Amino acid sequence: MALASGFVMTDIFALRGMLVCGYTALTCFHLLHANPLRIPLRWSAIFVAVNSAMLVRLAMERWPSGLTEDDEVLRSAFFERLTPAQFVRLLALGERRTLEDGAVLTTERKPCDMLYFVERGHARLGVDGEQVSTLGRGGFVNDVAFQQGEGASAYGTVVADGRISVIAWEQAALRKVFASDEKLSSNVAHVLTSCLVEQLLQRYRREQEEQQQAAARTTNGRSAGDQAKSGRLQSLNSGDKFRFGLEGARTRANVSVPTGSSGGAGRPP
Repeated sequence: MALASGFVMTDIFALRGMLVCGYTALTCFHLLHANPLRIPLRWSAIFVAVNSAMLVRLAMERWPSGLTEDDEVLRSAFFERLTPAQFVRLLALGERRTLEDGAVLTTERKPCDMLYFVERGHARLGVDGEQVSTLGRGGFVNDVAFQQGEGASAYGTVVADGRISVIAWEQAALRKVFASDEKLSSNVAHVLTSCLVEQLLQRYRREQEEQQQAAARTTNGRSAGDQAKSGRLQSLNSGDKFRFGLEGARTRANVSVPTGSSGGAGRPP
């Protein structure tokens, strides 16, 4: 019954556990014969050993040491794609830092060898001298350049807006680990791209609200300057521009984080 139950389990941990129980009972059955059935006994013992080893490995993946309650909340909220063990490994590669107001994380069109994750606080993203977005808890900084490859320039200038807490990783160290762990590389790439898509959606919704507000001011007979601003918003933030940016992000979701270098800095859509 234990063996049969194990084979119908959809959860791999439960499956291994039931197989260990079943083959252990089967080993005892063979062993307690008046004349022990040696060949079946040995095979059953081998199956017990193999499934026990896999059970321990799965337990270490699901309940690794070194993962605090706050870290588990962070993983569930923003790194759900990663297993607890993968998340512990990712945290071990990084360093938690506290940055003061005005600290510069990246500079537009200049390479940065770090990848940041905003754990607490907010940061301002500026492009061509204008603030275009605010990054809060769960946002990545310099993720586009990281996915483009070694030597890529930062998309914009990111400055701490007040005191913030970040997790910082050296890109070279991450690429070295990702080169030997394809699954971790794929899961982190998925997390980065999902974050980018979410940022695009938030920015698009915010710009749509600004367009509606500008249109309302124009309707109420405000100055020609407001009408010009409304026209610029509609031109710069059209649905086509957003759609192309979103499609580009989704395309990157199907590509693992690069482990080598790539020529050219490039900029996201």
